[in-house]
Amino acid sequence: MRWLALRVPALYMDNGWGLPKRQLHKEQDLGTYRRSLVQPEDNRALRACAEFRGDVLLVESECDNTIPHEVICSYRDACVKSRSLTYRVIEGADHGLSEEHWQRAYTALLMNWMTEMVQGARMGSHAAPNAMPGNTVPEAPPTPA
Repeated sequence: MRWLALRVPALYMDNGWGLPKRQLHKEQDLGTYRRSLVQPEDNRALRACAEFRGDVLLVESECDNTIPHEVICSYRDACVKSRSLTYRVIEGADHGLSEEHWQRAYTALLMNWMTEMVQGARMGSHAAPNAMPGNTVPEAPPTPA
């Protein structure tokens, strides 16, 4: 696998991995868990990210009431072996991208990133020419007109 795009990814504890997520919300203190920085060795999903060697896009919604910023930091910090890491924040957006302009911003962001990845692959590289490892400067995508 070359590319991994994550938009406001959830983070669950390893115990109960196979249980329905609604059940986990009742049985585990996910709020506290998600508001802490979790290390890859302590979480199955983060371990997978820590081993991923392709290009990663990580997108956060600025005003997300479901996925706290610390979850995004845990994912971002886990991507230590990725070829490149692009981290973006959609300014003002909620978790569900409930406003059309947030949806357009995300679509534009994703399309631009995928275009860079495909062009980079065509040029014989798995990463886009200007995608640099550790590129974690948060940016909001351009606001659509």
